Amino acid sequence: MERVIRPLLTTARWKRHGQLDTLAVVKFHGGDHIGTTFENGYSSTIKEDQPWFAEMAIGDWFWKPGIYYDNGGAIVYRLLEAISRDGAMMVNIPNRPDGALDSGATNMLQCVGQWMNIHGEGIYGSRAWVTPTEGNFRFTVAPTDFSMRFTKAFRRRARS
Repeated sequence: MERVIRPLLTTARWKRHGQLDTLAVVKFHGGDHIGTTFENGYSSTIKEDQPWFAEMAIGDWFWKPGIYYDNGGAIVYRLLEAISRDGAMMVNIPNRPDGALDSGATNMLQCVGQWMNIHGEGIYGSRAWVTPTEGNFRFTVAPTDFSMRFTKAFRRRARS
């Protein structure tokens, strides 16, 4: 694995004048500048031994007719779980065969954007606090003033 990734990291460092801010995401592997993923889930504790991502697909990993899109709550819920445990989030939103997004996907992403406009300070640049959760609350710490942020996470309702 390192033999494949090392040339990519070397090129990234050269292009950034010696600064390496690049990360390869490889499932189920550790290593220098390698992050891992939790597909359709997240770490059960604060995970600081390597960068990691909660990973989820909206619908499926590929587009097909009839994908169910909620109001963005599923993305926000998983995002809060990941950030409060020192992780990040990757979301797969499948494109239609013509490359466009469904209107349902666009609406969902707009809802997530509206939520981020209000609550983004607890997400961008933050890291895990001493404990990730307490009841329905998720905790993060701001990167500059080390003040604690918290956001209430609501469990998703089952689809009817």
